[in-house]
Amino acid sequence: MREMVNFKDGVINRGMIANGCEFGRAVLRQNPKVKKELLEWEVNLRVQGILPSKVVKKQPDNNDATILDQDSRLKSNTVLNCHALEIRIQELEAENDELRSKLSRLDGHHHENKVFA
Repeated sequence: MREMVNFKDGVINRGMIANGCEFGRAVLRQNPKVKKELLEWEVNLRVQGILPSKVVKKQPDNNDATILDQDSRLKSNTVLNCHALEIRIQELEAENDELRSKLSRLDGHHHENKVFA
């Protein structure tokens, strides 16, 4: 997820989204429905703490963007890492349950064969 976030601007990488959806970047800018859904998704991710605050650029006469402070970036990285770890824990717990189930079946099968032997 980290490579999907443009921390400089506080938005999701439009190029990666377009590639993943198999359409051009222009669709993200020009299709009102797609544009609205993407913006709502980003707002939702900000509320959850997954995306950093959006950087508001100054007027066109001054091209300097306001920069996220280091605490915001650190918090964003921490949230992303935490989320990734939570997902990994869920995957490992599911794998562990599956392996325990297989072991239980094998152990039961082993005891049944021992009784008949």
